[in-house]
Amino acid sequence: MKLDRDCMRDVLLTIEEKVGFKESTSIQTLHTYPRLKDYRLVDVYYCVDKLTEAKFIKGFTYKGGPDYSELTFEGHEFLETIRDDEVWDKTTDALKKVGGATIPIIYELATSFIKTKLGLTV
Repeated sequence: MKLDRDCMRDVLLTIEEKVGFKESTSIQTLHTYPRLKDYRLVDVYYCVDKLTEAKFIKGFTYKGGPDYSELTFEGHEFLETIRDDEVWDKTTDALKKVGGATIPIIYELATSFIKTKLGLTV
């Protein structure tokens, strides 16, 4: 199954916005929030699973079903690089040229666009 980068970003933003400190939520509940409701439930599940594997969000099993809580420090750091819509659009446009990239490449590319936006590049 393909990892949808936009869904991944929207999952991170949704958890940050909607899930409180030391709270948790199910994937079904995440799927009802505005940023995620237009994705297929299976795509949200897959993104959450991969973001948990990458240690960007905390996940645990309670009463037989997975719940997801807050972002990890790494999740916050990654989200800060892709939060800005203009930076995200430039990043995804650049990735279309090569068909995709790993999370570290996405992070570096977004960081380079942020530096350019801030006038920090030479």
